Amino acid sequence: MKGLSGKEWNLLSERISPDPEMIRSYGYVVAQVMANRGVTAEALDLKLRKILPPHLIPNMDIAVERIAKAIKKRENILIYGDYDVDGVTASVLLYRFLRYAGAKVQVVLPNRSSGYGLNIDLVKKWDSWVDLLITVDNGTTALEELRGRSKDTIVLDHHNPHGELPPAILVNPKIDQNTPKDLREISSVGLAFYLITCLQRELQLDYDTRDELPLVAIGTLGDFMNLNTLNRILVYNGIRALNYYLQKGVKLLGLRLLIEKAGIPLPITSRDISFLVVPRLNSPGRVANPYYSFRLLSENRESIVKQLVLQIENFHQARKKLTEIAVGLAEEQLQKQKDVSIPLLKLEGRFKGVGGIVAGQLVSRIQKPVVVVSVNDNLSSASARSVEGIDIHSTLAPLAHLFVKWGGHSQAMGFTIHTHLLDVLEENLRYMPLPDSELRLDIDMELPIRRCDESLVEALRRMEPFGEGFPFPTFLSEPLTLQISEISSGRLVMYHPDTGTRLVSYDRHLIGKISQREWRGRVVYSPSLREKNIFTLVDLEDFSS
Repeated sequence: MKGLSGKEWNLLSERISPDPEMIRSYGYVVAQVMANRGVTAEALDLKLRKILPPHLIPNMDIAVERIAKAIKKRENILIYGDYDVDGVTASVLLYRFLRYAGAKVQVVLPNRSSGYGLNIDLVKKWDSWVDLLITVDNGTTALEELRGRSKDTIVLDHHNPHGELPPAILVNPKIDQNTPKDLREISSVGLAFYLITCLQRELQLDYDTRDELPLVAIGTLGDFMNLNTLNRILVYNGIRALNYYLQKGVKLLGLRLLIEKAGIPLPITSRDISFLVVPRLNSPGRVANPYYSFRLLSENRESIVKQLVLQIENFHQARKKLTEIAVGLAEEQLQKQKDVSIPLLKLEGRFKGVGGIVAGQLVSRIQKPVVVVSVNDNLSSASARSVEGIDIHSTLAPLAHLFVKWGGHSQAMGFTIHTHLLDVLEENLRYMPLPDSELRLDIDMELPIRRCDESLVEALRRMEPFGEGFPFPTFLSEPLTLQISEISSGRLVMYHPDTGTRLVSYDRHLIGKISQREWRGRVVYSPSLREKNIFTLVDLEDFSS
């Protein structure tokens, strides 16, 4: 059966059976949801002491020794971060710790106009001052940029290597396939957390690194890292600490005021972070400068933080408008590339900051990789996004000779390219061989909306966090008669009179297919973990299929 989204409905409960012991312990629904994700009860035991030890991360001990030496000898340390939320949170975390340790440290963050990866021109401006360079969330592929440097460099990064490694102390779990898989799927802010935890022990400082876990949770969810056991532990404890500090009104001033301004009620959930907090922290780096978010997370003066919150909210609204325009333009091009293996969608340079968002939205709709290019006179910047089962980094690697810079991981990558080569790239992508894929929507099980009561929602809440690789539960309803109480280009609200339930969708593609004021049929939905009788509308039954 297909939904209005065009996706084939795949009812997981028809081919996956939950363990009887899990059913007895957690109830049938939770047991089924857990079985669908291939995890056991151990996945709910998220104590921080269960994280993998840091000595398993390549070169971590060497990096700790070199940074400790720089602190003790009062050397000048420069942190070169990144403009997305993983790079910003990792830079803030490392900066705060080093300042506390007495280090002489400064931070440089690139913006979108600087291009993808390490910009050596920015680094050279600091050459006469810096003794130790630490790149954060970049640097693994910066061979030319780091070659010939006389100063020591530490690269703290989680992106895929391209073969030859840069001349630096490279702290990246992906350079050694013997590193446990969970560590190879960690974010850069997760690596930064491991780094400062080791430094705290090495320097014997009175510094509780667990206070930085909220930043780890935000960066991990914001970079769409796979929520394996390690990442679930880090995110779970980060959200737990975040809610504790928010409810107590202590620490995390910038986050607290940002969340208040956004109108997000407590307690904060993983969905709140992914869809409400992360987009705001990413917005300055997309339309202006990532320093606004960096300062928000590192500043303690309330008057300044309040100004930053207002500025970031303005950037967020501007980003939303820019994204809406860009998606519309990209959709027009996509209509002409239905039979292309990997669509290449060209936008004006002013859309450079939202290319990744546009690609991500279109990928979720058409279920195949998409490349969005912001075209400029000489060099153009591209964001590529993919679906589960298609490694976009490996797929585009044979075309690396066309790129000036490139890097990323299996589901997302970026590159810069000479504009005159875009036609060559487009021709290669048109016939790029890809694994067979279909438009598919995984659904956990059939569950009448009436059964999704407060006790079940509370049981699902205990399964937090949800995200990439550990998706939010989705259910198939019984046949319903729904009335449309609100519809616009960006929001749909359907009402079920018998239960008082409201189903809400922000999917423009799905909304565009709704014409009648009353709907009869089954729906795919996800319950809210906070609001009673409010569900997310995922899809509707397509009677024409």
